Amino acid sequence: MLDNMKYYKSLPIVTDDLMISFEPMLHQEKYFKAVKFYEEQKFELAVEGFEETLKEYYKAYERCKLMCEEKRESNKMLGRSGLYGVYVDVLSCRAQCPIELATVKGHTVDKYLARHYNYLQMSYWKAGQTLKAAECATTYLLLDPDDDNMIDNLKYFRWYSKANGEQIQARKEVIDYYREVTLESRLLHLAVMYTDEDNMAFSDELFEDADAPDSEEDKKDKGLQIAENAVVTMTEDKLNGSNRFVADQFISEEECKTLMDLARKTAKLGDGYNDRSMPDGKPFSFTEQETFEGVTPVSAAKAIMQGKVDIEPVDLYLNSSERMRDFVEDYFQLETPLYFSYSHLVCRTSLPGGMIEKQHISHPVHSDNCLLHHDGPGTCPKRSPAFTWRDYSALLYLNEDFEGGEFIFTHPNETIQAAVKPKCGRMVGFSAGVENLHGVLGVEGRRCAVALWFTMRVKHDEMSRWEAKKLVRQAKEKMVGKENLQQQFAKPDIQSHAEL
Repeated sequence: MLDNMKYYKSLPIVTDDLMISFEPMLHQEKYFKAVKFYEEQKFELAVEGFEETLKEYYKAYERCKLMCEEKRESNKMLGRSGLYGVYVDVLSCRAQCPIELATVKGHTVDKYLARHYNYLQMSYWKAGQTLKAAECATTYLLLDPDDDNMIDNLKYFRWYSKANGEQIQARKEVIDYYREVTLESRLLHLAVMYTDEDNMAFSDELFEDADAPDSEEDKKDKGLQIAENAVVTMTEDKLNGSNRFVADQFISEEECKTLMDLARKTAKLGDGYNDRSMPDGKPFSFTEQETFEGVTPVSAAKAIMQGKVDIEPVDLYLNSSERMRDFVEDYFQLETPLYFSYSHLVCRTSLPGGMIEKQHISHPVHSDNCLLHHDGPGTCPKRSPAFTWRDYSALLYLNEDFEGGEFIFTHPNETIQAAVKPKCGRMVGFSAGVENLHGVLGVEGRRCAVALWFTMRVKHDEMSRWEAKKLVRQAKEKMVGKENLQQQFAKPDIQSHAEL
């Protein structure tokens, strides 16, 4: 059956999101039973139910990790990458365990593990156990530190119970879980950042002189063509602010055209990464004078499986965005690595009739991690619903054949500090706080760019990027030759057994 599944996966029409197991997991069954007790206000039973559910969750997590190791061990071929490849494969698999455990009938439940402690803190409170409620609130905040409501709950629990910090601590099993998931995510991030996994199995890179510089051909072969031609053309002085820069020649004109074509074939009207719409039901846009459409790494990768685009444009999308992140890290000399928070290839297109107003704003002035004017003119508090975990941002422009569309940095009163005219290969990078308020002037024509938001918090790493890379890798494997996979259909792998 495993061999048959390999064949099904090789078919272009079959994608990962179609392969769903409807067999309920034990921890999920117990979770929904506990939720029912809570809704019926049977809080003592709800406490017992959620505590039992958590035990089953952590058992399932350990089983998932072991299965990753067993799955990799079943592949006896180490390849040229040796133990490195084994370790990265296991890390990649284990990184998916929290997502798999939170997937119910094909849909991933947001903050699945944290929800348990949310229910528990209120169940314990209703059951009259304030210290236990405070413990669960503290544990929840370890998993989701930006929840303002839970912070307020914890303050109240502490006041009501007159307990100090030593009496109220997060649960040890969650501390261990959080540390393990965070460490493995960082290791996987470093493995991807500093090595080219796709090529390691087929090259002698590990056996060559580590100090020898790569030739230009080597860099092209490895897909590591760092933006050597990029030149920083505007710094903080010219841009009248701090922690901001403009670099030109980041990608070539040919690469700009490739990404523009990718947007043309795959961009989705609306915002590209959720289903928000306007009150009248029209696709989302920041202004009534333009359409707004975008492509995420996952939607681009799925377009390969659907036959809409080739692999190369999606590879360029992923690789160029990773080079942008590296450039931001280097320019600002960051000691902490940046993780992707969101990635978006976005196009704004003016509606027929041209720009009606000269002062038309395509994207209102805002900060990427705080709420501008929320507590009065010029204020920008860092709290929900702002993306408070975002630390840096970058934009890579793909064209210049339009009117308007300047990227602007502004003062808190929204007057312009500096304006940047987009053009192919021009990149803007900046820190995401109130010091870099920004917006976009109205566009007449079509304006496209790669927009990236970065975070230093590994818990907010863009997991969909890993899914996109997995889909691209699967597409490359299918190109190797479907006939080889079809020959294995319903047949044992005799060769591997012989080797054993």
